[in-house]
Amino acid sequence: MSAQTPIYGIEYPTESDLVRDIADHLKTEAQTVETALHEVDQRATPAGSTPVIAQNYDQLSTLGGVTGQTGYVTNDESGRNGMYIRGANGWTRGGTTAPADGTNLELANNDGWDATDSKAYLFMGMMLVHIRVTRKTANWTKNCYQQEKIAQLGPLLRPPQHYHFRGFATNGGAKVPDVGILVQVDGSVMIESLANNTTINKDALITCACIFPTVQF
Repeated sequence: MSAQTPIYGIEYPTESDLVRDIADHLKTEAQTVETALHEVDQRATPAGSTPVIAQNYDQLSTLGGVTGQTGYVTNDESGRNGMYIRGANGWTRGGTTAPADGTNLELANNDGWDATDSKAYLFMGMMLVHIRVTRKTANWTKNCYQQEKIAQLGPLLRPPQHYHFRGFATNGGAKVPDVGILVQVDGSVMIESLANNTTINKDALITCACIFPTVQF
């Protein structure tokens, strides 16, 4: 059989095919139908495999897609260009977001901490945050669960719930169990005391590495 349907290439008999070969014709037709159904099941159709292209993220967010489908933002002035993946709640970044991205981690306005070495990346819907802050002014002394904001995550990078991570202190800082980093649902990144009278000395370095899913995923 040489005739095929235009989309999936399902073969079918024509007037030139012989009736005595009907068994072979039906077998070939069945096999091509099975191949087409498998493509649909694996989302390998054009609707599932062709990327959704948009000029900016706001435009992409209004476009539909199937779960697992890729999308691309090509000309977003805010720097949100690159690959996205369609999830249950919309589009999430599918590639790594570089620190220069405008939706990234920003230092909070306070005179007590220097967080210029802190970085945040987004990869496959997971946030990878490296917090590195230095105490610039006089010693920081807090009681249990008292907090101070040190940085802010952009709206696309915020977690779906509060996440708490252990911090590590050096250069005369507090003991390891006494310091934590709290990432809140509004994107606030807080340094937190985990014990009464926790003291972080001037010039002490606090570090923390944390991974969590974003609200986009």
